[in-house]
Amino acid sequence: MCIHFKGTVKINIMKKLVITPLESQKDGRLLFLTCFIFYTLINTGRLNYSAAASEITLSGFMPKDQAGLISTALFVTYGVGQFINGFISDRLPPFGMVFCGFFFGGIANLAMYAAFMNRAPLIVYIVVWALNGYVQSMIWPTMIRIVSMFLPERQRVSAGVGMLASSSAGTVLAYLATTLSMRFFGWRKCFLVPSVLLVVSSIVWLVMTRRFSRLTISYTETDAPDVRLSAAKKSADRNQLLPLMISSGTIFMVIPVAMMAFSRDSIQNWAPTYLSELFGTEPFLSVLMSTVIPLVGIFGATLGKIVSDRIRDEMRSASLLFLLASLPIAGMAFLPKNLVAMLVMISMTVMFSIGVHTMFVSLVPMRFVSCGRSATMTGILNSTAAICGGLSNYISGVIAESIGWNAVFTICLTLMLIGSASSLMISRRWIRFKRG
Repeated sequence: MCIHFKGTVKINIMKKLVITPLESQKDGRLLFLTCFIFYTLINTGRLNYSAAASEITLSGFMPKDQAGLISTALFVTYGVGQFINGFISDRLPPFGMVFCGFFFGGIANLAMYAAFMNRAPLIVYIVVWALNGYVQSMIWPTMIRIVSMFLPERQRVSAGVGMLASSSAGTVLAYLATTLSMRFFGWRKCFLVPSVLLVVSSIVWLVMTRRFSRLTISYTETDAPDVRLSAAKKSADRNQLLPLMISSGTIFMVIPVAMMAFSRDSIQNWAPTYLSELFGTEPFLSVLMSTVIPLVGIFGATLGKIVSDRIRDEMRSASLLFLLASLPIAGMAFLPKNLVAMLVMISMTVMFSIGVHTMFVSLVPMRFVSCGRSATMTGILNSTAAICGGLSNYISGVIAESIGWNAVFTICLTLMLIGSASSLMISRRWIRFKRG
């Protein structure tokens, strides 16, 4: 607002967002639990398509390359959206952004259901699922900002790691819900139930977080007599991001993040399909068996934290976890195929990959809280993971269609080894940055 005085004096008053962390440990635990539950729920409206892809392709509704293209559209917009919304989330109240992600994610799922029921053209599925990816990209950077700034300080690191476990829990829930829908109602209903769940959840979120918003968010009025100076300051603040990323090594972290995401998503998202193809299992049974994979993956975030605490460096920890993930992938590529052994190797790959993921999208961004860049760094690194993971859905589908699944596994093994080497190369710069 503006206050006018007699004469020529004019003072602009601007409102500045102020965040006051929760003081009560009980409130901190309750807010974390709220974030954990709701991020678990959001996965039902994002991973349901990946879980249903085997039935969609094996039923003859569309070939693997087209099915992979739809999945790629979501993950690319999800990734780009995280990059954009990471910046936005560091500047706006977070609870409203989470509401928008849930509400419009539910609408997108409803639109997807209608499109499948009416056998719409391929472009309709791509556009709708891409929009779903973008609106849901508001949630993860915002959740990381909440746990890194709103919780009492002693709870923040453990909460950040715990949020990654919610991603695995959400994957289990999404696959179970999809399995039941396919078994009893058909794969098209896999989009109707999440649409209702997400819209209802968006309203419940606002109700449950109203008290936390009142306790933590306030505004102060600041004088800004010269708009041009204010704009110049904002420009300078933005320009500080690139030197920060270079000095910390974050700008180079996109390489191991990309290697991890492509490999992990190729193996996890296509698991129901290649289990059906390699072992002749029914699609719904393949999806049901695939729930074991993220169930084991829940321990990946905890494993990542344990390794990081022992080695005391996120980059060297990531390098070790990359090597551990490469071992089961090598088994998948070169050992004789066995259903039980394959499930074990897939699960171990995903678990170690989530350990790597913990380093880059949880523990590393936590180091930037004092700079006010935790959501921004989360958005940048997780957007890289989402985009590369999305591209893997399409590329792996094409490679599997033309060459076979062994070629996919061999490529993933190579990328994991590159990820290990690149993480080790970043380590010295990262350690120097942490020491200040």
